[in-house]
Amino acid sequence: MTSGPGTVNINDEIRSALFGAEANNGHEAIVVGQKGVRPIVPGDKVYGLITDVMDSKALVSVVPISNDKGHRFAPADTAVLRVQDIAERYVKFVKDEVRIGDIIKARVIATMNGIDLTTKGSQEYGVIKAFCSKCRVHMTLNNNKLTCNKCGRSETRKLSTYYLNDGE
Repeated sequence: MTSGPGTVNINDEIRSALFGAEANNGHEAIVVGQKGVRPIVPGDKVYGLITDVMDSKALVSVVPISNDKGHRFAPADTAVLRVQDIAERYVKFVKDEVRIGDIIKARVIATMNGIDLTTKGSQEYGVIKAFCSKCRVHMTLNNNKLTCNKCGRSETRKLSTYYLNDGE
């Protein structure tokens, strides 16, 4: 049996991607119904809020980016961004690249045992909004340098080309 319209193949399991009725036309599984909720799968782009940072990984609450097919995504649990998946270059500590409260754009690389993310592979991935780790105020990007307008602190991040300054 193969995956047909209204279904998604996840790890060789055929699952429904729509709300509707199951059908089987003899050689493929299909779901007849309206466009609906589908799970997050590898390759999906997501936005995420960094909720916790450890030496070797960050925990991220993710929100999938809607695709052009009109699917809505199922709500996701916490995802993981591992130190080796942050940048092409060597990264010693996750806290050098992301901080709690930062908003990132990432790509899903695996969903086998939870959701694994990466910010490698494209300049669009990385922090799109950073907050000062001291006073929690949004940091402004000027000449590739993040600065807190309240306390003057400078910090570094793995930035996306879509970084948002105030008012954007």
